[in-house]
Amino acid sequence: MSIEQRRTVNPFKWWAPQAAFAEINDAVVPHGYLGWSEEMPLQAMLRDVSGAQIGDGTPHVSTRRHW
Repeated sequence: MSIEQRRTVNPFKWWAPQAAFAEINDAVVPHGYLGWSEEMPLQAMLRDVSGAQIGDGTPHVSTRRHW
């Protein structure tokens, strides 16, 4: 992968888990405690997205503009 391709792809690799986390979190809040319980799939989704955020690397590395 060329440097130009990395510069194009890396911000999207960073943005997608951030957007997913924000949306799932917005879905958890109206449910209150039930949103965190194992009866709802939201807490598992939030945990999975958090893992994706960690797996993609830290934000300052993924959004870095100079290589």
